[in-house]
Amino acid sequence: MRPKLRYESVELIIPANTTGNQVNFPDVPELRSDSDKDALIFSIVVNTVDSVPLSPSGNALGTLAQTENGFLTLYVLGTEYLFKVPLTRFILTKGNGATYFSTWDMFETQPMRVDWTKSYVSFGTPPANGSQFSFLFEFGYDWFAPNTFAKWLANKDKANQMGGIAY
Repeated sequence: MRPKLRYESVELIIPANTTGNQVNFPDVPELRSDSDKDALIFSIVVNTVDSVPLSPSGNALGTLAQTENGFLTLYVLGTEYLFKVPLTRFILTKGNGATYFSTWDMFETQPMRVDWTKSYVSFGTPPANGSQFSFLFEFGYDWFAPNTFAKWLANKDKANQMGGIAY
């Protein structure tokens, strides 16, 4: 994987008394691709209250139990590219109150041009939380010239047609 040059924290606020099974991401301008650039995601981390006690807005972060109940779906090119991947897969550091454990590896992926307004976290059971909390994601990304992602996909398809593997 190429080195990530930029990181962006994205807070997903889970309102108090959420009874639905899904909370959509807000638009993330820094990570939005447009006519000037392709913003491509290469890695994902989610923090719990064990590693980071408060979000940038001052909300408590999700507990391990709340994180275990969440699943990430990211839309790429109109498709659920990552579909209901357990949030626990993205935890980098977790603890049991006295001891902290770290995987030392971020979840890395091939480049993704994410449509944030269609992407969401879903829940196995509605959180029914008494107070508001947040999931705090960290995305490793970089900006590229417009249409870089389309060119990468075309090269990948060409290599696959020839029986090779494109990276």
